[in-house]
Amino acid sequence: MQPTRILTVDWSGAGPGHARRLWVAEVHHGRLVALRHGQSRDVVTAQLVAATARARAEGERVLIGLDFAFGFPSWYLAARGWASSVEAWTGLTAAAVDELLRAPTFPFWGREPTRTRPTALREESDTPPSRATERSLRDIARPFSVFQLVGAGAVGVGSLRGLATLAALHAAGARVWPFTRDVGGPGVVVAEVWPRLAAPDVIKSDAASRREALQHIAHAVECAPSDVAAAAESDDAFDALAAAVWLWQHRALLAQLPDDSTPDERREGRILGARTPALLHSTMRGRRGPDSPGMGG
Repeated sequence: MQPTRILTVDWSGAGPGHARRLWVAEVHHGRLVALRHGQSRDVVTAQLVAATARARAEGERVLIGLDFAFGFPSWYLAARGWASSVEAWTGLTAAAVDELLRAPTFPFWGREPTRTRPTALREESDTPPSRATERSLRDIARPFSVFQLVGAGAVGVGSLRGLATLAALHAAGARVWPFTRDVGGPGVVVAEVWPRLAAPDVIKSDAASRREALQHIAHAVECAPSDVAAAAESDDAFDALAAAVWLWQHRALLAQLPDDSTPDERREGRILGARTPALLHSTMRGRRGPDSPGMGG
């Protein structure tokens, strides 16, 4: 059963003012029905939980894509006594997250007192900074470590502040892949998305590159000119829209998400598209720059 509705969220882990950077795109039956921002993480989470209940009641298959890391490397989970990242969603309470962001402790870094990456965080060590899913994408781009809390494209803060959303969706009955096997059929499936895979050749910080890529939108989904203009003006809006269009283009492949995750991916999480070559094709193209493979988010 192919999804008839795609919801993607370009997440924000920022503090005050984060709502202006958090964008939601929604494609329904090939038409962009929403591209919005200005709502808090809590409000968006409540909307996604409501969408989960609605999809179950109406027998609709909905895919929700969230732009942050769903988990942590296996060694960190073991050190905390968690069997998988699912336990981290509730184990790292809001108070614990706030404390980590206020004063990071190993392995988190980027703020005082841990400004620079700890030397122990090396890929060839017993405490690598990356998950298996990120390592599988190195030939395509350079994902950031969930432990990194600063820098353009860093996902650490947003991921920590997204754990509560994952817990809420899981409790509402959504299948959070790959922690919960997707059996296909109706209901909500939640997946970790990386907009870079949706627009691999686009310099997302460059408005001209975004505008060039957006010319291809009309070939994939029906969009209002005002929404295309918003995506041209904002790289956050662009990421939400690009990811939604990318997933809609591949909806035939999303009738049931792959059940071939490795043991590490089942514990740590898996980026949708990682180790799935058929998903790594997009019509979202733009001017490619020398820095584009290394850009995050």
